[in-house]
Amino acid sequence: LGISAATISHLRHWSTLGQVTTSDTAVALFVSILSLGGAAGSALAAALARRAGRRSLLQAALVIVAVAGGVLALHTGVRSVGALASLIAMRFFLGLGLGMLTSVTPVFAAEVAQRRARGRTVALFEVAVAAGILVAYGVGAAGASWATCFGVMVPLAAACTIGTLWLPESPRWLAWARPRRREEALRILQQIGESEEDAQHIVRTVQLRTATSKSLVSQAEEGDEDEDEDENDDGS
Repeated sequence: LGISAATISHLRHWSTLGQVTTSDTAVALFVSILSLGGAAGSALAAALARRAGRRSLLQAALVIVAVAGGVLALHTGVRSVGALASLIAMRFFLGLGLGMLTSVTPVFAAEVAQRRARGRTVALFEVAVAAGILVAYGVGAAGASWATCFGVMVPLAAACTIGTLWLPESPRWLAWARPRRREEALRILQQIGESEEDAQHIVRTVQLRTATSKSLVSQAEEGDEDEDEDENDDGS
């Protein structure tokens, strides 16, 4: 978001060099497609985080950001309609990765952090997002090149991806989605500072809530089936 103004100026400059004309519509699409990708990424994260896990989704999102940022940085102009389409597509995928990140990161942080530090941990993420946008505005205001605006994302995303290799999976997700990995969830909880008694309580609570939710859903489905049968009987 912070580098949008700088990238718009580069698009306008390329247009003056006789390259593909970047109309107001094309520029608006290039800027706004990031938000569309972000919305899609948030929706996708909600579904994938349940199946793939928090850490795996976090790593996938970082890879998407690194690849999209790298491809955008390699563009040195808009010499064809295809090049313009490529820019817009990569901008969408960049938004997709960022949307996934902003959705799964606070969830992952809240589930991994100790109870007494959970609020500070999630708040730190929000502070980091705001600080990142501020730095991006500074980069854009300093007249950074097109390659710098997007290329800086690559080492940052790569460093974060490497850092996730030392992060444990969310113990609460393990207890909820992977009941057979109960012992692993207990071990991770104790590694992050929970006592054995608290770890046992957390896992039991998560699994009890999961079982209760499944039971309620099953009862609701059975109730719907009974209503359908009653309606069929009345109709006959």
